[in-house]
Amino acid sequence: MFRDKEEELARLEEQLLEDEPAEEETEEYEEDFEEEEEAFLEEPSGDTSDYKNFANDYGHVDAYNADKADLDLEDYSEEVYTPSETRKDNKLLYTIFLLLAAIFLVLAWWVARYTGVL
Repeated sequence: MFRDKEEELARLEEQLLEDEPAEEETEEYEEDFEEEEEAFLEEPSGDTSDYKNFANDYGHVDAYNADKADLDLEDYSEEVYTPSETRKDNKLLYTIFLLLAAIFLVLAWWVARYTGVL
């Protein structure tokens, strides 16, 4: 850093002030902005029937429920909450137990082999 901080700060402040745009330039920017804003806020010209938004029923679709089933919600909820009496298929459970048994048999064979029993 510089030895004389105050002198360096004054030099930097002068440099910043030189870089700032003049008031005339900022007034020109503001005038241009105001003109653009007025042009933007004007009513659109031409046919705007293709353009819709929420204020004029944007995306209005006449949709209806095409479901053929008339179910009573109370009956349906009772059917869902009561357990079914049908037998569940346990093939996956049997397969898992079979694989676990095979793994334990292989481990037992390794232990017997390396301890000298076999």
